[in-house]
Amino acid sequence: MKLLIKEWLNFLNEGYMQDFKKLDEMWYTSKNPYDFMKKLSNSGMRVIGSGATRVTYSCDEVDFIVKVFNPSSFMYSNPNKSDTDITLSKYNTELRDIVPKVLHASHDNTWIVVEKVMPISDFSYEDLRKVFPTAAEFFDNVNIVGANLSQEYFKEII
Repeated sequence: MKLLIKEWLNFLNEGYMQDFKKLDEMWYTSKNPYDFMKKLSNSGMRVIGSGATRVTYSCDEVDFIVKVFNPSSFMYSNPNKSDTDITLSKYNTELRDIVPKVLHASHDNTWIVVEKVMPISDFSYEDLRKVFPTAAEFFDNVNIVGANLSQEYFKEII
């Protein structure tokens, strides 16, 4: 099964090989996350988001994003490894259907290339209810005094 998934990922990656080769070359010349992020910026990519542990880059010309583990985050675990494991179905296979797929990665998962998807904040309330039916049912049935369980609150929680 694992081999079949890797073969499928290789098939998907064929269209991206030139882009991935450039990313590999940028990485292997320094293997330093800070230098890599600088090279991404110099190549025309821009920061489109950041969180506690990663900085995300992309540009309009590509349909993928690059997530770089931020070594100054003081985290001992790299979330890129978990994203890769989900794509390879090492854990819960249902997650694979709702989490963006990892298309390429550095050997140590310092950076990963992920398919570009619509942010969850852009989904309609009705679409979120379809994707997260258990949460929707919970919000439909909960009766907490003073709680504002509106559609916007549901979207914010999800």
